[in-house]
Amino acid sequence: MENKSSIEEVKDILEKEPPMLFLGAGFSLGATNEYGDIPLGNALKLEIIDKFIRYNIDEDAIREIEQYELQDVCEFIDDSLKKYTELRSFLVKRLGNVRPASFHYKLSTYPWKKIYTVNIDNLVETIYKKSSSKLLVQNQLKQKTEFNNLEYMKLHGCVNGSIEELVFSRKEYNNLISGRMNFKLNDLVHDIQQETFIFIGASMDEADIDSYIIKYEQAGYFRKGKMIFVDPKPTMKFRNRVKSFSGILLEWTTEQFMDFLNTIHYNPNELEKCINRLNYSGIYLYKDIVNNIESVQIYESKLYEGYNCEWRDVLENWLFESPYFEDLKKRIDQISYAECDTYCIALYGKGLVGKGCLLKQAGAWLDRQGYTVLEFKGKSLDYSKLFEFMRNDSRNRYALLIEDASYYYKLIEQIFDKNDTNKKLLILTTSRNYNHIKKRYYLVGNPYEELEIKDKLDYKYAQIIYKKISEKGYLGELSREENQGCKEITKYKILSNLFTAITYGENFQERVKDSLKDLLEDQNDQGIKLFKELTLFERVDVPYYPNEMLTARYSIDFYCFNKDVEKISASEAVIVDFVRVDGEGVSLKNKMILEQVWKLTTIKEKEEIVYGILQYIAPYVSENDNNYWRVIFESFLKVDILEDKLRFRLQDILSLLYQLKEEYGEISYYWLQLGIAEQKKKDYAKALNHLKMAKRIRPYAYQIQHAIARNYLKQANYVRDITEADALFKIGEEKMFELINSREHYKDKAKNFSIHCYILEKISFLSKYNRKISNDEIRRMKGWIDSILYTKDDYINGLLKAFVRLLKDNNKVDIINFKPGDPYWNALNEENLLGFQDNDDDILVESY
Repeated sequence: MENKSSIEEVKDILEKEPPMLFLGAGFSLGATNEYGDIPLGNALKLEIIDKFIRYNIDEDAIREIEQYELQDVCEFIDDSLKKYTELRSFLVKRLGNVRPASFHYKLSTYPWKKIYTVNIDNLVETIYKKSSSKLLVQNQLKQKTEFNNLEYMKLHGCVNGSIEELVFSRKEYNNLISGRMNFKLNDLVHDIQQETFIFIGASMDEADIDSYIIKYEQAGYFRKGKMIFVDPKPTMKFRNRVKSFSGILLEWTTEQFMDFLNTIHYNPNELEKCINRLNYSGIYLYKDIVNNIESVQIYESKLYEGYNCEWRDVLENWLFESPYFEDLKKRIDQISYAECDTYCIALYGKGLVGKGCLLKQAGAWLDRQGYTVLEFKGKSLDYSKLFEFMRNDSRNRYALLIEDASYYYKLIEQIFDKNDTNKKLLILTTSRNYNHIKKRYYLVGNPYEELEIKDKLDYKYAQIIYKKISEKGYLGELSREENQGCKEITKYKILSNLFTAITYGENFQERVKDSLKDLLEDQNDQGIKLFKELTLFERVDVPYYPNEMLTARYSIDFYCFNKDVEKISASEAVIVDFVRVDGEGVSLKNKMILEQVWKLTTIKEKEEIVYGILQYIAPYVSENDNNYWRVIFESFLKVDILEDKLRFRLQDILSLLYQLKEEYGEISYYWLQLGIAEQKKKDYAKALNHLKMAKRIRPYAYQIQHAIARNYLKQANYVRDITEADALFKIGEEKMFELINSREHYKDKAKNFSIHCYILEKISFLSKYNRKISNDEIRRMKGWIDSILYTKDDYINGLLKAFVRLLKDNNKVDIINFKPGDPYWNALNEENLLGFQDNDDDILVESY
């Protein structure tokens, strides 16, 4: 008899919010087609043996092969009998055109969040053809996108897809698990740690299903969902395993579960469905977040210990008002949506300066002003789900909050263009300095403005801080006399130093220095290895170390965060003190520990860490997915970051990149960075090859076309032979002219950078080879500069400075007309006041 409490728990889950469904071969039991019953594993194996093997080998070999598992039988046919295509064609026919049993149709009566399967048959597709719910069958390597449809992820291929994508042999199973992950597996690895799953007809004896369950088990402290299994005859081993991770086991057949499903009363309206899809994409309504905060009588914030700001900190008044808050509110009040329904304000500054706190303060204020506030906390920004919600919602003003948003600027640029909801959308973002400057190219030219958040503890700000921490009882060793206490606060200069002193005491840095050094020298301690990796994440401005990666690479028990202080071991205490655990991952929570770890980590260790990280995440990174794995990939692979932030030598960077060719050879960004590295080495021939490899993958990417043209120009300015230089410069010039003169709309914004690059390289070419410039060339240059003169261009002064110097050096000042007060006049007469542009910098290429 079934455990009533388990049944009630599953019923509560199904009636509260749709879980995800995972279907194994057992789900198809009872279905038929023109060849008879749909066979399960062992029955299918015997059919395959009869058709392909029985009359081709002797009886002894047959008896041996009959003991094989299905995957090994298929591999024997592929490798020994060389009948790969024939076997796949048979499987497509044998498992196609499925007729469901009557109970199967009940599957579509419930609004599942998503369905995964290892089955290749078309049973579920047939079920949903008779349903009002639309099914989006993901049965190809490239992801399909359609609104409002239930996604059906076919992990092993499909009878209606390509036979090359079917997974049946042992080799294909192993490649699926250990090779580069397609988008379906990438989603599953994330979902299985974050969502509740119901497994029907899925056996843990199958290697890949077992590997997915292991991902859930590894998540430990970080897993959020529940695992529910429907199995009429579970083994003792299976029971014990489900029990070990507090799963639920229903000893039912598929038919019994379908009957139970029919008793569930959950029928959301269209808006509620939209919100469910919105939540799954990682975007949450502020009202829902606030309503779901657990009510406890006493709340002690961890904000002053270095943790990220939580919404409860805002609601219970733990934040002290940022000196930039009033300025931000004024900017928001002055926004005009006359030309575009979308507007963006980008907050940027160094780490740990309070950007996240300001963002949440603004979000709560916007809610009071009548905005529908949403927060993005996912790994991949899917704005189609946002637009779908806005269309179905009755309100008219929305605010989307995004932290660490620089890597999503490209998607935000698309939002400006694609917001066709006729509703107003304000996007508020935070980013760190370096990434914001490098990536804001995508925001420029759109309705956006930026606000730099600086970390400066002046006396006025100190007064606000003192009053708040005094109110909350967190003065620590600060003076109880307000005036003196405020003066003491200003001495810390930055917020992170102040909070470290409040939390750990005045001499914290000295106290931990020696013990940390001893801990760091223990190479077998996983905690110390994690500190080193987290330090590198912080150095390259990657916000957090993902939970999925953490649980796969480390066996650290993060339940230590829930233990009483007296029960925590010494190694656990170090983690609790210095590691910040948030929803999606972990990070270091103060700069002092970061600096100590950085100093005590050798350059060789740093190189090994970077290689290990990039090698591990390779299966999750693809050309078209703009997700958090991509953020990690770009940050740790970027040549400028490796040089400037991690202090790697150029030769070591090249060595690292070439070692990763097999993992990333199909990704354009990899080839672009390899090209940049070879350019820095002055090997322009190799650089050109790598840039052309990038272009092969992304033939229409402006940045790559620009980089190729630039490479010719720079090589022309490097070689010694004048004939070779002329030929190279002519090719680069033609390619750059083609980009600058293009009338394609998407290239307009990028032209600024091509104009800068060409004029500066032309000036260098003329100077190096002692060439004279013609009047027509001068007029053409001026025409191009005029076209970008009044655009948002941080480098225009440097370009003007170089241009007027060219005119003076060639006695050509009289070729163009100057008017007192215009930019050219100012450049000519006040040259010393102008900025400087480094000819080796190329923001356009770096923004890619």
